[in-house]
Amino acid sequence: MSTVISKCLCSMYLRLSLRLIFLSWLLLFRISSIIATTAQAVDIERLLDTMGWEGQIGQMAQIDIGVLLNDDKTGLDLIKVEHYIGELGIGSVLNNVPWNDLGHENFWKAPDFREAVMQIQHTAQQYGRPPVIWGLDSVHGANYIYDTVITPQPLNLAATFNISTAYRAGLWASQDTRKAGIPWLFSPLLGLSWNSFWSRTYETFGEDPLLVADMAQAMIQGIQHVDDRDTITPSRAAACGKHWLGYSFPHNGHDRSPSWIPRRHLYQYFLKPWQKVLRSSSDGKAPLLTIMESYTETDGVPNVANRQALSTILRQQLDFKGMLVTDYHEIFNLYEWHHTADSRSHALYQAISEGTVDMSMIAYEPEDFIDGMLALDRITFQKRIRDSARRVLELKQVLNMFEESFELRPLRFDSKENNVEVKTSIPEADLQAALVMTQESIVLAKNNENTLPLDLNAPLNILVTGPTSTSLSFQSGGWTGQWQGVDSNLEDHWFTYGSTVLGAFQREAATQSKWQVTYQCGVDILGNDCEFEGDSDENFLQTVEGWVGWKDKNLKGIENAMKKARDANVVVICLGEENYTEKPGDIRDLRLPEGQYELVSAIKQASPDTIIFLVYFGGRPRLLADVVPVVDAVLLGFLPGPLAGDAIVDIISGRHNPSARLPITYPKYQDLGGVPYLHAVSDKCTENTGDVLPHWNNIPCEVQWPFGYGLSYSQFSYEDIRVNTKILQHRWNTKVETELQINVIVTNIGNVAGSDSVLFFIFDEFRSTTPEYKQLKAYQKIWLSPGDSTEVSVSILLDDLRFVGPHDDTHYILQDGLVFRVGVGAEVDCRVAPDDDHCSDPVTIRTEKDYVAACEAACQVWDQSGCDTFTSESCRKECSSDKSQNNAAHGIEVANEGWGWTYVTCLESFVRKEGWDSSGCWKMTTFCRDVLKSSGMYKFENGTSSKTFSPHGTSLATTAMSLFAGLFAAMMIYLAINGRFTPKERHQHANAQFHPVATIEFA
Repeated sequence: MSTVISKCLCSMYLRLSLRLIFLSWLLLFRISSIIATTAQAVDIERLLDTMGWEGQIGQMAQIDIGVLLNDDKTGLDLIKVEHYIGELGIGSVLNNVPWNDLGHENFWKAPDFREAVMQIQHTAQQYGRPPVIWGLDSVHGANYIYDTVITPQPLNLAATFNISTAYRAGLWASQDTRKAGIPWLFSPLLGLSWNSFWSRTYETFGEDPLLVADMAQAMIQGIQHVDDRDTITPSRAAACGKHWLGYSFPHNGHDRSPSWIPRRHLYQYFLKPWQKVLRSSSDGKAPLLTIMESYTETDGVPNVANRQALSTILRQQLDFKGMLVTDYHEIFNLYEWHHTADSRSHALYQAISEGTVDMSMIAYEPEDFIDGMLALDRITFQKRIRDSARRVLELKQVLNMFEESFELRPLRFDSKENNVEVKTSIPEADLQAALVMTQESIVLAKNNENTLPLDLNAPLNILVTGPTSTSLSFQSGGWTGQWQGVDSNLEDHWFTYGSTVLGAFQREAATQSKWQVTYQCGVDILGNDCEFEGDSDENFLQTVEGWVGWKDKNLKGIENAMKKARDANVVVICLGEENYTEKPGDIRDLRLPEGQYELVSAIKQASPDTIIFLVYFGGRPRLLADVVPVVDAVLLGFLPGPLAGDAIVDIISGRHNPSARLPITYPKYQDLGGVPYLHAVSDKCTENTGDVLPHWNNIPCEVQWPFGYGLSYSQFSYEDIRVNTKILQHRWNTKVETELQINVIVTNIGNVAGSDSVLFFIFDEFRSTTPEYKQLKAYQKIWLSPGDSTEVSVSILLDDLRFVGPHDDTHYILQDGLVFRVGVGAEVDCRVAPDDDHCSDPVTIRTEKDYVAACEAACQVWDQSGCDTFTSESCRKECSSDKSQNNAAHGIEVANEGWGWTYVTCLESFVRKEGWDSSGCWKMTTFCRDVLKSSGMYKFENGTSSKTFSPHGTSLATTAMSLFAGLFAAMMIYLAINGRFTPKERHQHANAQFHPVATIEFA
């Protein structure tokens, strides 16, 4: 018995010992992990110390790869690499290797880029420098790297209304760019496309803040996805959101022209996508790691040296802790373009002292940058430079560059299969997935009498014509191969896969005998005769004659197209734009070259009964009002990429049922009336009852096609729209928030299975600031077989119904009594037809009785501050009662803002100030609350004082102290408003407890 007990005790002790050993090992592991993590953080500081002033400045410099190339651009010049990377300590390079003038033999493939990266990192290691980070404009796939997947441009991705396409595109771009050894992608663009003239429209995700935010966030997650496969290094990449701030809305549509955006609109619309992607970390998603500022200026101040934009908004209000890089040459542009500095050295001083950029794209003048930076006063700028260098090094650390960059291995692709040369190494599965993405991105905008799809078994003679019908380059646009796109003379060599519209139709005809396909060029991309024979001077003369209206209408190319059209059952006319991006893409007329319109008219005239399909390829919506009535169907391709030909044939033949919707409003006239769709309800046009003025009838502006518009071969009905509320518990405290729940039954009443993007718009009936005509608040894409129905349910939070109020232009408020309707569908108009079945009954927002927007904002700041001056409840009551007392005391019948927005600004200036902690709470009391809320110095919304300065019964000393405090507070407020506080890492506290409890009422 004792033996058994002994064995049991031994067994028990053994198990206990093993558990203790395991727990000890686990504890040691956790401690070592903490120490290792701390050591990594300390290593950055130690590295900064060892680098010194010069080394830190080097980390802030980014040079064009052209600086390091040999004379024939075929590889690196190692002497230059040693000088710039080794001796000067440049921390970053950017850009593609130019090959347009060198021929297709010099295309850089992924192994070539990777070899250059390895040489650069080897030099950095030899000189004891940190790894060098290379950035590349991988806008739509790894579009600079030969033989990679080129995805549709971002505008096309947005047309899918399917965020998974943006995620997949980001993932592809990241993988292929990292195969080249490059871990930094200058993508995506978060701007709102509100001017159709702008040459970078196709780089945006459209005009709607919600859609842009969702697509951008998905692409960022794809780019920054951590690759756990051992075979791919670098294992991580950084996305770069661009462009900060307001760049996408130049006042005249010309790239780099000043942006004229009222601050209220900046917060109401343009900041929304940035707020979402910079909030990602709180949603458990990786935050955006880097941002690029822009070429433009807002309110007369260039963005690169704009303290309000870079410090107050980006670093303080949005709490961006990542690395901020300039756009190309932009610091020196303060001298050369913006003329706010009188020299390059002054430009550097201006950018460093006024802005918060961490890295400068200095392009080809690294010595000027480094010399100018070294000339700055070390004592004044020591911390500023160290902070930026730290953010650069932290980015490299997050990307595992210290572990991986010096261990990169060559990457080789086998370009032969079974000893047979192959054109592309891209897996067939990836090409098929890219084709589906392309199909999903093309909008069917017109289909007269269901002309499409064509019958594959019908004997058809099909004519393909037009300037974009034979070009992979015009299907893909700028940022493809090279900055301005692939030159037409090289496209057959650069694209390793793809199909033009003509090529796809010819291949279709070859696989089945029913279709016969012919081709005629018609006109070239500039509208000139594509069959013109003569010397260059005569061709130029013909172009000039076209400009002044003397061009001969009977062009040979058009004549031959007319002849072939007479024998055709179907004519496919492909119109569009040449390649461009940025400033070289500026235009002053949204019309296409006249020859393109003439081609369509001539074919219709030659063969009135022939079915005509129009396909448009271009990076922005060029005017089509002249030709839309003439043709039977319109496909808006925009820039879907090299697989566009196959995608067009699949749609026309019915193999693919189109589901894309317009992510922008397609204008009908040059004045851009109705653009963007969420324009103010007061922005109207007059009804044109002829050319005689005056026009008396005010109507909504006519557009070619509205935002969200797109046809399908299916038909979908919306029924039983229901709106209700659901009380949800917040996860961070006990407050409740109301959520608007919207349900609608969607049925496919057609004969074909297909996808539908169900769009939910809000129509505010009135508001204290002019409401939008309508605004997208939710959407969901679904797939239904014929006859099937589904219930689509979306939720809209109360916070999503906030807007920037009338008394302050930077804070979001609720409005008691605000009434709105919910409308479902792209063409719904609950203003013109509120009783439409696609419109909900009126919904009313009711806030709690003592809700005051400025009090809400003030009490949130108090809560964030960590100060115990107020409880949430006492803060709210004191602020709102102050409003009531002052109203009563002064006979004011209208509501004011309690302690006022000036008070809120004062509080924020302290809490967001660098180094803030709760030991400074006395400042908020002394310089903000006690001064601005005292009855003698109470500030109303309009900034006027309600009483004399000195209250009755106060002593001279008290009056003097109040005067001093008031003057000091006024100075502090002035500094806060003008952004004179340095950026900081915002002190983290729990979210504010004071929150209005609102309800939603139904009529």
